[in-house]
Amino acid sequence: MPDQHQLILDGESLTLEPLIKAALSKGEDFNIAVTKEKKTVDKILKSRKYVEDKLKNGTKHIYGVNTGFGANKHKYIYGATPEEKADNMKRLTYNLLISHCTGMGDKYPREVVRAAIILRINALAKGHSGVRMELLNLLAGLLNNDITPVVPSQGSVGASGDLAPLSHMAVVLALNPDKPEDIVFGDVEIPDNDTYRVCSAQDVRGLINPVVLEAKEGLALNNGTCFITALASFALSKTINAAKAAHISSVLSLEALLGTKDSLNPGIHNLRRHPGQARVASNMLQMLEGSNLIFNPDGGSDYELYTLDTQLQLIEKELGLINEIKPVKEPIQDNYSLRCIPQVMGACLDTINYVKRVLETEMNSVNDNPLLFPEWVEEGSNARACGVAAISGGNFHGEPVALAADFLKIAAAEIASLAERRTFLLTDPALNRRLPAFLSKPDNNREEGMHSGLMILQYTAASVVSENKVLCHPASVDSIPTSANVEDHVSMGTSGAKRAIEVAENVNKVIALELLCAAQALHLRLRQGFKYLYKPEERKRLIDKEETDTLFEKLELLIPEEMKPGKSSRIMVDILDKILVKENGLEFPITNDLYIAPHIKIVTDSLLSGRLVREFEAEFGEIELN
Repeated sequence: MPDQHQLILDGESLTLEPLIKAALSKGEDFNIAVTKEKKTVDKILKSRKYVEDKLKNGTKHIYGVNTGFGANKHKYIYGATPEEKADNMKRLTYNLLISHCTGMGDKYPREVVRAAIILRINALAKGHSGVRMELLNLLAGLLNNDITPVVPSQGSVGASGDLAPLSHMAVVLALNPDKPEDIVFGDVEIPDNDTYRVCSAQDVRGLINPVVLEAKEGLALNNGTCFITALASFALSKTINAAKAAHISSVLSLEALLGTKDSLNPGIHNLRRHPGQARVASNMLQMLEGSNLIFNPDGGSDYELYTLDTQLQLIEKELGLINEIKPVKEPIQDNYSLRCIPQVMGACLDTINYVKRVLETEMNSVNDNPLLFPEWVEEGSNARACGVAAISGGNFHGEPVALAADFLKIAAAEIASLAERRTFLLTDPALNRRLPAFLSKPDNNREEGMHSGLMILQYTAASVVSENKVLCHPASVDSIPTSANVEDHVSMGTSGAKRAIEVAENVNKVIALELLCAAQALHLRLRQGFKYLYKPEERKRLIDKEETDTLFEKLELLIPEEMKPGKSSRIMVDILDKILVKENGLEFPITNDLYIAPHIKIVTDSLLSGRLVREFEAEFGEIELN
């Protein structure tokens, strides 16, 4: 199997992109395995041997190994004989999982559960959890056989980790130690032709190969931050996609609105020293290369708004449409939603990069309890200082990821807020610099009042942006004590991470609406140039020329040299032309009013799936965010 279809987990090197790719894949398309490197394998084996040796030697209490859980931490697990005691600890592990399967609500998407399993394997591979190597391979087997436990989406308070969700995930692997032949609990999703169907774990028992879990293994499986981190990782991935798309839509809007380059000058951003701000400005300058639609205060070949506006007014005066010419004499200062794109988007990029660092740190961390340090026994020093090599701590607490997820929501929502304001600029005739009201330009000018154009796309964007304001309330500011007040502070990070996905998806939707409006506006702007800057006989000659392959190759025959958009906008308009017109037979750009729901759905789905950004970057190059 080629390397790009493998993910080797070693507890040290997992990053966002491979996690998302593996989680979204089908079992037969992607092989997931624990590393066979001796150092990692030895640590896993030593931590398990430590548990077995301590139990064999009648060790003192080790939380969760030979004691109860939570408020039952002081209750020791007894047995009349060593064998009975060992059996009781297996029952303890089994009881932990079946009693903690308390989740409610809709099931998590398949890819979220797969990501959580990958994260659990990676944490256990660190070799501090006291599980058998067999258990890691069983988890990997679920992924490679495309068997996904059904996990309800409600029930986690984000400390002690994601107890209920992880119990639902793990219970499908657990046999009743008293009756191994008994039913395996839980449901799973399995492939069914081109889709998936839910069945009981018992129905596919032979593919799962469940086992009797040993002491400590149940707690190692259900005590951790894997669902918080999985959810936040998908939210981050969707936000990254939105941030890249927002670069594209911003440039489209800036060109369609004949904005200026002043606000992108590197001198401005070097003085403030926020890296995201400088990155956004640099990206936009690259994307605007070749554009003659943007005013350049330093002169050069860039087309000046003043020249176009004056020429349009001259023609309109000759036609009797206006009485006097009002040439623009002073440089235009763009609205904040254009002028402050680097400052606002840059702050969002800095947040995205912070969240990415937090999540990738958590991906490669141990987050269960207690943690085992068998090497301390060998080395001696730390063991003498601490007294034991099994330490109870709080690595299961989801606070680092909870805070990051809440911060991510706020930054993502700001990307959408800015995009909605640009959509408003594009559609408002008082602000869009001589574009038609609501970007409506019907075939018959006498029918202009009969057509709404793209008016209501801005309403929808405003609605979604407002919805984000509710979703962005930080979950991490809340805490409700659990387990008889022993667990008296929790992160509520899972709730925040779930909302972060909703916010990120909403942001992509708002940007899809801006892309439609900005592309429509750019077409109308170029049509202005075609109408006014060529004489009638020249226009007819150009129209009669032989058609070419892409939309912008056609437009290049028609657009005056003074009115050429940059490479970025040309690429995106061609992509929209492909997915709307060529693939789906829709009209775009739009002239008379039509049923517009399919346009919105196709562009939104293409953006949410990552297709628009992938195809754009394949042509333009990667949009750097750090």
